[in-house]
Amino acid sequence: MVKLAKDQTVRVEYNGKWWLCTVIKVDCSLVQVFFDSLSRTEWIYRGSTRLSPMFREEQAATNRHTGVRTSRKAGPNESTTVVTYTRHNNFVQSGDSQDQSQQTSGTGQDGEQADMEVNQAVEEHPSNVRAVARKSTTRPQANNTTAQNIVPFLPPVTNNTTNTSGPTSKIMYFTPHEKVIIRRTYKAHECSPQCKDYLTHNFNQLRGHNPLSKPLLCGWGRMTQKAKNGNKKEIVYKAPCGRLLRNIAEVHYYLRLTESEMTVDLFDFNHMVRCLAEFAVECNPDPKDLSKGLEQVPIPVINGINNEMLDFCNYSIKRVPMEGVNMNLDPEFLCGCDCDDNCIDKTKCACWKMTLEGAKYIGKDVDPNSIGYIYRRLPEQVITGIYECNSRCKCSSTCLNRVVQNPMSLKLQVFKTHNRGWGIRCLNDIPQGTFICIYAGTLHTEAMANQDGMAYGDEYFAELDYIETVEKYKDDYESDVMEEEEYREKSPQDEEEEEKRKNKKRNSYSIDNDFSMPSNVKCDVQKNREGVRTRLRTRNVEEDKPEVKQTKEQDKPKIKEEFPKTLVDQLSDNIETVTISDEEDEGREVLNFDSKAKGLDEKSQKYTSVRELFGLEECVYVMDAKNTGNIGRFLNHSCSPNIFVQNVFVDTHDPRFPWVAFFSSQFIRAGTELTWNYNYDIGSVPNRVLYCLCASLECKGRLL
Repeated sequence: MVKLAKDQTVRVEYNGKWWLCTVIKVDCSLVQVFFDSLSRTEWIYRGSTRLSPMFREEQAATNRHTGVRTSRKAGPNESTTVVTYTRHNNFVQSGDSQDQSQQTSGTGQDGEQADMEVNQAVEEHPSNVRAVARKSTTRPQANNTTAQNIVPFLPPVTNNTTNTSGPTSKIMYFTPHEKVIIRRTYKAHECSPQCKDYLTHNFNQLRGHNPLSKPLLCGWGRMTQKAKNGNKKEIVYKAPCGRLLRNIAEVHYYLRLTESEMTVDLFDFNHMVRCLAEFAVECNPDPKDLSKGLEQVPIPVINGINNEMLDFCNYSIKRVPMEGVNMNLDPEFLCGCDCDDNCIDKTKCACWKMTLEGAKYIGKDVDPNSIGYIYRRLPEQVITGIYECNSRCKCSSTCLNRVVQNPMSLKLQVFKTHNRGWGIRCLNDIPQGTFICIYAGTLHTEAMANQDGMAYGDEYFAELDYIETVEKYKDDYESDVMEEEEYREKSPQDEEEEEKRKNKKRNSYSIDNDFSMPSNVKCDVQKNREGVRTRLRTRNVEEDKPEVKQTKEQDKPKIKEEFPKTLVDQLSDNIETVTISDEEDEGREVLNFDSKAKGLDEKSQKYTSVRELFGLEECVYVMDAKNTGNIGRFLNHSCSPNIFVQNVFVDTHDPRFPWVAFFSSQFIRAGTELTWNYNYDIGSVPNRVLYCLCASLECKGRLL
C-alpha cells in the first residue's frame, strides 16, 4: 500500500489521465483525495494502481519478470509517498516442493538475518532478476521527511537497541586542563607561523581523540554567544594567539597563514555540536580494538545483550582485488593539479574541474561552490562522483580536496543490537557532511560474486554500479521533463485554447481544392469538435496489432477509432481497481488501467555504455566484506538513514573502481546508530523475502 498523510500531494489516475490531488483524510486502507483541477473528492483504496507510486511499483515488478531494465531514479516523484509492504504470518512461498512459512528478518549483516530462501537451483532470469542480493553504492537515497498521522500496517518495532537488563549508558563531558587561552588578551599582530608557539600540546600526538576536541586540547577556545538581534546562539573560536574567528572561512585563512598541521574540518560552528561530549557504556569491550591497530582510533566491540562473540577477524582498510579483477593503479594515468592554495579555487584546480564537469553532465546550471566538498565536508551526494587530489598533485595534506583518502578519525563502536545483529554507533557528536569511513572488502567479478553468494551468502555484497547509475540518472533527468509535461493537468479552458491554436495553425495553410474528405470522416471530425471523445486503452492487445506507419500528427486528421462491442466488453473485464466515489450522480467512464503494460521506462538505448568500452563481456564488479573488510561492513540499513554513500576516485580514475565512502547526511548525536539505505531492488531475487526492522516512520517494510 502507499503510505500517505494529510495534506500530501499525489498523482491519481482518472478517466485515462494523471491528475494532481491533495490527500484530505486517511482511513485505514482507504484515502480520500481531492482533485485540484476537477474540484471533486473521491475515496480510493491505497493499494490501487490508480495511485502513481503503486502504479510505478507494479510496473517495475512487471519489467523485472519480462526482462525490461527499470530506471534508477533519485527518489519518488511524490514527496514522502512510499510503498509499504504488509506482513503475512501465514504466507506460503510458491514454487517450492514443500510449504514454508514466512519469516521476519532483521537488517543486520552479521549472518543472523533469517531471510527465507528456497532450496532450488536458480534458473536463468532476465537482467533485473538476480541470483543474489547486492547493495547499491551509487544510487541516491530518497529525501524522506517524517510524515504525520500515518496509519501503521506493520507490527510496532521497538526503537531500543539494548535490552532492559543490558548495560547502562551515559554522556560524559570533558574539560581541557589548560584554560589560559580564554583569559589571554589579544595584542595586535600579524598572524604567522610564530602563532603556533602558543599551542599547549603537539597536534600529532593526539591520536585517538575526538577530532572536534583536538583544537581545544591544543589551546584553542570555543565560545558560545548570543546574537545581538535575537536569541540565536553563535559559535566563536579563539586562536591560541588570541584572535577571534567567527566563521569557517576565517578559520581556514588562519590555518593557512600559520601553516598549521590542523585541517579545517576539525572546527564546527553549529552550537548544537558538543565537542567535548562522549558516549560511554558500562560494559567491558571485547575486543578493545577490532582493527588491531590498523585504524588511527581503536574500535571497541560491545555486547550487552548476550554472551555471543564477534567472529570477524580479517580486518582490512584497503580493497583487495580477486581473480579476474584487473585494477590499474599506475599513478601515471592520474591527472594531478599544481595548486598551492589548498585547492580553494575549484575553477583552477584540475581535480576539482573533473568533479565539476561530471556534475554538469546531469545539470548545466550548477554553482561550482555548491558541488562537492565545502571545507572538507560533503553536504549532499554527488551522483557523478568526486575526484580527489592524488599522489601527482602538488597540494599539501591539508588540501580541501583530500578527505576520503585520509584514515578514519571518528570514534566509533561496534555493538550488539536487540534484533538486527551487530551495528555501529558514534561515541561523539558528528556534524553534517562529515566523512565516516569507507567500505572495504574483496573485489569480485559478477560471475564469481553470484557463485560465492549462492554458496556462502550475499549479506555483505555491494556492487560498484557507478557507471549504470550515472547513465540511467541522465536518462531519467531528461525523461522526467517529458513525464512532468504528461502529468501536467489541463483545465477545460486550456483545452479549448489549445484546440483554437490548432485550428488557427491548420487554417494558416493554403487550401487544397483537389482534396475532399470522405463523409464518414467529416462526421467523426465534427463530433470531435463538439467535444465527444472516446478514451480506450488497449495496451493488452497492442502487441497483436500490425505496425502502422508513423506520420506527423499535424499532417493527418483526427479520426475517432470505433471498436467492436466485444472488444470493449473484453477490456472492461480486465479492470483491477474499485473506485468508491462520493459523487454518485456523476458517471465515470470505465477504462482499463493496466499497470503491467509497457511504461515510460522502456526506451531504446541511444548510446553505447561506458562499460562496454572496456569489453563486451564486462560486467558490474561486486565488493564482498564477509570474510575481509573494515568497519563499514557493520553498518545496518534504515529507510530513514543518517549517512549516505558517495563514490570517490582517489588512486585510479577508472569509472569501474571508485572508492565507496560514507558521509553523515545530518547532525548526529553521540550514541546514535549509524545507518544507510541499502537500496535493494525489492523482488529482484526470486523466492526470497527480507523484512525490514529499522523502526522508522518511513519504513517500507521490506528489503527484498
